Amino acid sequence: MQFNAGINPVKRRIFLKPKGIDFKSYMGILCLYAITSYGGGRKMKKGRTIALVFLVVLVVSCTTILASAKTIDDIPPFDLSKYMLENANLTDDLKGLTGISSGFSAADFKKDKSDFTIGISFGDITNPVWAEIAETGQIFGKELGMSFIVGDAAGNVATQISQIENYIQSGVDGIWIGGVDKNAIKDVCKAAMDAGIPVIGIGSETSVAMQCLVGSDIDAGMVNARFAADWIIEKFPDGACEVAVINYPQETALLNRGDAIIKYLGEYAPNAKVVAVEAAINAAEGYTVTESILQAHPDVKVICTIGDGGAVGASNAVIAAGKNTDDFAVIGIDGSGEALNKIIEPSDPYRASVSFGGGVGFARVSVDGFASLFKGEDVKEVFVMPVIPVDVDLLPSYCIYAGYADLLAKLGYE
Repeated sequence: MQFNAGINPVKRRIFLKPKGIDFKSYMGILCLYAITSYGGGRKMKKGRTIALVFLVVLVVSCTTILASAKTIDDIPPFDLSKYMLENANLTDDLKGLTGISSGFSAADFKKDKSDFTIGISFGDITNPVWAEIAETGQIFGKELGMSFIVGDAAGNVATQISQIENYIQSGVDGIWIGGVDKNAIKDVCKAAMDAGIPVIGIGSETSVAMQCLVGSDIDAGMVNARFAADWIIEKFPDGACEVAVINYPQETALLNRGDAIIKYLGEYAPNAKVVAVEAAINAAEGYTVTESILQAHPDVKVICTIGDGGAVGASNAVIAAGKNTDDFAVIGIDGSGEALNKIIEPSDPYRASVSFGGGVGFARVSVDGFASLFKGEDVKEVFVMPVIPVDVDLLPSYCIYAGYADLLAKLGYE
């Protein structure tokens, strides 16, 4: 057993504190020793005096520890309103969402019952962001009498059309989509609405729905680039740094994010050089493309991604390659729980993520939207989500908001 040298409580005796024993227990043991090691008379008095000294040290130490302890109650509340966009940089496709509910009203979907079934068809449920939205939505929905059937389109529009058709035939009360191709699913979504089944969509690949939740991909890319530029300026005084961008041009919204990252990085860090642009949507793809990037460009120090899925894979690949140095940064978009779990670790190269409210945000707005429609109440047709820059400084309050308070123990909170 290895030991640390302890204090010398009595003449010619040296006590060694085992590493496995905490300080408070150690001092308690010494108190008992001091009392029991002296028989009586002057020795007993001496033992009590020594015990008293140990006790004072113990009390002072405990008081100091308690005074410096961090608790969740010390964390300021998260103010979502600070991150809502008054003048969002919406792309033409997002502006074009206006009118997606044309011909329908909330009254068309009022239902005189208390239990509801929602069919989900998301583009890629293996992506941690979509998985988180579906999982959190089920938690919120249960409180409002909603149950869910979860379908994964796996990026295949034919699969998504088939899922929506099956939901219509089975008579679900609502359909929740993350579209693969808005033009291809337009007719089947209209068929659902004609059947009295409201559709709520997430993202720009929505064509017919009562409500669509969108994030400003340009603003998210801009904030991602701002994070990267600040990191480069801090770690590389001359601003010279090789950067890789992981985008996903297969989806318009994600292509817009990637383009915004590259554009604004050029403005914020003009000496930085984008040496690689690759596509990845989930962790597996992110890992594979990052392996290739690091082999072809070993001097890359920053990887900006259009989503947390690819970013998680990129971070894991950087670690596997032994390149997770203090000056390496992976920056994502989405603010998923998996991303937060990595950002919280100082040794992980994942440094920040840009959130649209996280799974909890999209889930809360969507579920509340269904609840309103089932009561015949109007909902906002195009709901623009906030843009939240999540780094280690904002992490404590954001974790509580997003339902990840359990992660705070890693930051020393009790």
